[in-house]
Amino acid sequence: MDTEPNAEQRARWNGPSGSAWSEYAEHFERGYADFDAAYLAAVGAGADDTVLDVGSGPGALALEIAATACRVVGVDVSVPLVELARRRARAAGRGDAEFVVADAQVDPLPEGPFDVVASHFGSMFFDDPVTAFSALFRVMRPEGRLVLLTWQGPERNPWQVEVLRALHPDREAPIPPTDGPSPFGLSDAVRVRDVLGTAGFVDVDLEDLRAPHWSGADPDDALRFVVTHHAAVLDGYDEATRARALDRLRGLFEAHDTPDGVLFDSATWLVRARRP
Repeated sequence: MDTEPNAEQRARWNGPSGSAWSEYAEHFERGYADFDAAYLAAVGAGADDTVLDVGSGPGALALEIAATACRVVGVDVSVPLVELARRRARAAGRGDAEFVVADAQVDPLPEGPFDVVASHFGSMFFDDPVTAFSALFRVMRPEGRLVLLTWQGPERNPWQVEVLRALHPDREAPIPPTDGPSPFGLSDAVRVRDVLGTAGFVDVDLEDLRAPHWSGADPDDALRFVVTHHAAVLDGYDEATRARALDRLRGLFEAHDTPDGVLFDSATWLVRARRP
């Protein structure tokens, strides 16, 4: 049994999840795109700012930040995603964006101090978020800014919950927890304020953002994505159960099909805080 901090997450993001994100990076990014403008505006990186991007993934937002910042360093536990981000940086000619394989909770972080620490859906997966955010606090300059984009709770994000329920026709769907490492790990406003306050941050503010979540260009596209992303679940079924799950998924996506693609409601927190 793994006992090292974040061992499960490191295995996940260097295994099937990392592979799926690498293969479908543009699909994931399109799904969240309606939140990007508000997030980048909150980061607000100027020409003299250094920025640490935590959980930088395929690197698209880090590269956008690099267009206005002095220096950007992205850190992520996933080797395949860091390699993809590096390829994208080279293709874009962005030598001012660096990507490092590191776990912000346990590994030495890139040398600071940083003016801004930011994370676009990458800060919800720590086993011990207080330890992780304390480490981030230490590499920030005084008056440095923390900006996070995190999902609100399952009840406000049917794009994930309804898909999981459709995937599990014969049992209760395993909805990710709100009090541990998961997409919903920083969904509770009270928990967010407690974690960040304990880590030393002040002026913690959560802004409620709502936007459609794009799940595919059409039901077929959405279904192909889910079949790949959740292959481990579907491959564990017998033929009849797999067929029921696929029928349920197709019906769900057809019910949410629009001229702009398959759309679900979704909600995030745009979190701002400051190192005093």
